[in-house]
Amino acid sequence: MADYRGWVKVGLFLSSYIPLWIAMAVKAHDVTYPVYGVPLPWVSLLFLLITLASGIILREAITIRKQKEPKFRDIESYKSRHDLLTSYLIAYIFPFVNLNYTMWESWVIFALFFLVLAAIQIRSTHLHVNPVLAAMGYDIYEIEDGSRGTNMLVADRDINLEHDNVTTVELSNRVYITVRNR
Repeated sequence: MADYRGWVKVGLFLSSYIPLWIAMAVKAHDVTYPVYGVPLPWVSLLFLLITLASGIILREAITIRKQKEPKFRDIESYKSRHDLLTSYLIAYIFPFVNLNYTMWESWVIFALFFLVLAAIQIRSTHLHVNPVLAAMGYDIYEIEDGSRGTNMLVADRDINLEHDNVTTVELSNRVYITVRNR
């Protein structure tokens, strides 16, 4: 399975912060720039554009991969990895701690923080650990499935992993998502 292209990985990373982008759009609503005499909240519009674009990339990445040929997977053991979602909390707190978004220095600090965060997350196997996917009804598991070793599984919340066979497709290297039988 080919890995995601770089721009898709960036989109998936950005999609995991959709609630933050919406909050930032609200927070920065008073940062305006006049266009033909009309003050536009350009920063808020930028955050809303990021929200929309990354949401579309997330939906399309999941939909396209789910259309691949599914395979049955024998799961020997599994472990819930909901704890990975809590790592997102620091990123939600950081922008709201004494950053003045009318000053360019605050934007540089915010951008540097997210560039480092993006580099770490995009290069890890945790790209699909995404609170937006959790809100969409998916859970994250670490699974052992025989000779394939340890993998990540993004599973529909109503799928019972106690059954021996689960139908999956590969999302990316060593990351699978459950699909319904056709």
